Amino acid sequence: MRQFRWCTYLMIFLISNLVASLSTSAQRSTKGIYLIHAETKIPVRDALLKITETNYSVLSDDNGFITFGNIPANTEEVTISCIGFQTIVLDISALKYADNFTTLKLTPKVSSLKEIKVIASSNRGIFKTISDLDIQLRPINNSQEVLLMVPGLFIG
Repeated sequence: MRQFRWCTYLMIFLISNLVASLSTSAQRSTKGIYLIHAETKIPVRDALLKITETNYSVLSDDNGFITFGNIPANTEEVTISCIGFQTIVLDISALKYADNFTTLKLTPKVSSLKEIKVIASSNRGIFKTISDLDIQLRPINNSQEVLLMVPGLFIG
């Protein structure tokens, strides 16, 4: 009986190791790109890889990895972009793979927005102001009664 248990445990151990090795080898067989920050070497997550000729796009995972598993075989050029980094246009055939992946360094880019001026004007007369005359004509006992005079303001 003890010999049977020992064989059972050995079989479970061997099968679990076989399954684990198959799953890791399946992960390595997928080609892809690791995206890292050029200065800090930290993985860049949520970077967008877009195929130039089609509407296909995919985001990098938390480890900065983008898999080529679902990319069509005839794809030649892809664009990789991420907020805060320079956009890169890549020729897939020119990439050199080591263990089915390559590492790509994204260079940081400081984005600046153009200045915007906001000018308020009330040419249509849609705004109504409360004047001193309004306050003097109506008897007001507290500040809440002044707010009740504001059109469109409801106090609950």
